[in-house]
Parts: sequence; C-alpha cells; structure tokens
Amino acid sequence: MTAKQDEKAGGVIAGIVLLALLAGWLAIPSTPAHEINGFHVASLTFTNGILDGWADDVAAWLFNQEKPWAEQEALASYAHAILKGRAEYPKVDLVFNIIGAIFSVGGLVALWLARAADGPKQAFLLGFFAEVIEGAVFVAGEYATIGRYSMSSTEVVLTLVLGVFMGFVAIFINDHHKRKLIANK
Repeated sequence: MTAKQDEKAGGVIAGIVLLALLAGWLAIPSTPAHEINGFHVASLTFTNGILDGWADDVAAWLFNQEKPWAEQEALASYAHAILKGRAEYPKVDLVFNIIGAIFSVGGLVALWLARAADGPKQAFLLGFFAEVIEGAVFVAGEYATIGRYSMSSTEVVLTLVLGVFMGFVAIFINDHHKRKLIANK
C-alpha cells in the first residue's frame, strides 16, 4: 500500500468509528436503561467531551422539539447513562472523556487562534485557558443533565493536564504557522 492509500484507509476507518459513536450517542434515549453498555457510555462521554458536556442536551433538544415530555425523558436517559458510566465503566468514561476533550470545539478554536498568537507564551495561554474554561462549561453541562455538580479532584487534575497539553500543542501550531509564513515569503 502506498502512503496515500494508507491515509485514505485511515480516514475511512476514522469515519466509520465516528459514525458508530454518533449512532451510539443518539440511541441512548431509545435504549432500555438495563441495556446501556460500555459502548453507549463511550459514545456519550466522547460527544460530551467534544461539546463540553452539552451533547446530551443538544440531542434531546434537536430530536424532541415538538414533544417537550420526550425531551425530558431523553435527558433522564442520558443522566442515567452518565451515572451508570461513572459507576460501572470508569475507565471507558475517563479515556473517552480525554479523547473528546482533545477534539473539543473550544480547544480546536483556541488552536486555530493560536496560529496568530504573538509568541509561544500567548499561544500556550490560549490553549491552556481554553481547556480550563471548557472544564467549567463541561461541569455546567453535566449539572443541566444530572442535576448536581460532579467535579472530582481527578477531573480537576485531568483538566489541568489537558490544559498544559493543549498549551504545548498551541505553541507547536503557532511555531509551525510562523515557519510556513516565512517559507512562503
């Protein structure tokens, strides 16, 4: 296989995985509570990571706009899946939360903005504080679903570690963008 074929195959596999996670996330409200499994937890945690804790609210609202009672039932299903995931699938919950946070909307916007940062310090701060702010938004999103704040010391440390990681990624992107600009002159 050539490198181009490898890239295409990797893209197809990534697309299939993302579609499967999307299907698992959206299937939670129609899945009986006792049938919620690690895959459902992984898909919900991943999408909640990407959408800063608001994926369940977005899905409940999008697919139940004309039926407010169904929206509340969907949110209850998501709340059950979140709590079951933490209790029965803590490793799956942790891993997919990290992966989702890396690809989060705010983090990606911060990395895009880091291209134009004045220097490495400003780029680092953009990446770091984007993750810290997203951590707070995530807690608010989960509160909207499960009705209580659930910020453990592990989640605080995880948020700070992800902030440092995203800060260094922002520095790399800033440096790469500046080198590219210089090379194109």
